Amino acid sequence: MNRQLAKAIVAAFRDGEIETVRGGLAHFDESDWMSTAEWLHTSGLALYFLARAKALGIEDVIPAKIMHRLEGNYNENRARTEDMFREFVKINMEFQRAKI
Repeated sequence: MNRQLAKAIVAAFRDGEIETVRGGLAHFDESDWMSTAEWLHTSGLALYFLARAKALGIEDVIPAKIMHRLEGNYNENRARTEDMFREFVKINMEFQRAKI
C-alpha cells in the first residue's frame, strides 16, 4: 500500500478545493493505485471515494483501470443491495400472509 496515496485519498474527503484534491492525487501512477486498491476497498472508502471523485470531476487523475474497478464495485454493490431488498420484500410478504 502506498501510504502517501492513502493520505491523499482521505484528504480528498476533507479538502473542499478541487484543484487541491486533484493535485494531491495527480502525481501517483497506476502502480501506486494498484498497490493501494485493496486498502481502498477493505477500508470501506471505495464507493465513497468514487462518489467524491465524480462529484469533484477529478476522474481523469485516477487511472482508467482503477476507475473501472471502482465502477465495477459500485455496480456489484448496487445489484447486491437490490437483491437483498427484493428478498426483504418476499420475507415481509410471507410474514404478512402468515399474519405475523
